[in-house]
Amino acid sequence: MVLKNVLQGYETIFGLLETALQKLDRHEQLLLEIARRQAGAGPVQADSEENDAVDLPRLPCESREDLQELNTLLENSGAARKKLIRIISLVGGTGAIVVNNTLKSIVGHNVSKTFNMIGTKGKESFAALQSINSIIKKGVRANRGMKETSDKDIASWCGRWFTNARDRKGDRLARRLAKPQIAEDVLPVEDVLLVEEEIVGADSD
Repeated sequence: MVLKNVLQGYETIFGLLETALQKLDRHEQLLLEIARRQAGAGPVQADSEENDAVDLPRLPCESREDLQELNTLLENSGAARKKLIRIISLVGGTGAIVVNNTLKSIVGHNVSKTFNMIGTKGKESFAALQSINSIIKKGVRANRGMKETSDKDIASWCGRWFTNARDRKGDRLARRLAKPQIAEDVLPVEDVLLVEEEIVGADSD
């Protein structure tokens, strides 16, 4: 009788241990799920859009064709949209500087000179690349302190960036130096100041 009671006691203990282990296993799964979500991975699903393998085109885009390819990819791939928003959210700066840094990361210098926002004066319309513009707005607002930035402000800063494209990377100075000078060995004072301006402003555009 005593032995029977002891065995029943062991069975009860083993049953409780098994129940406890099952609960620990469930808790472990919940903790892993929380950790994945905090890391931005989301739940593991074979058909999950967030886990699609996606490669963005090489950035910045160096041709109109590259920009159109990027625009098409963003239209069709949620994973690509999230990836580019993440990239833009880390460009840094405040106000117009965030937009400048964003556009520099997406649009190469030479191709930027062939666009403006509305497509006038023989240039392409950047606003027509609707998916890219949509992601730029979301990415800009994801930067610190930019959450309440209006569409109007973002569009205005984008337009200014394209307008100034012809003056970046030393292009304005090159145009000035290409003009005939009265004395070939003397650089006019205004051009000396322009050189200084190019050097100081090189990192701000």
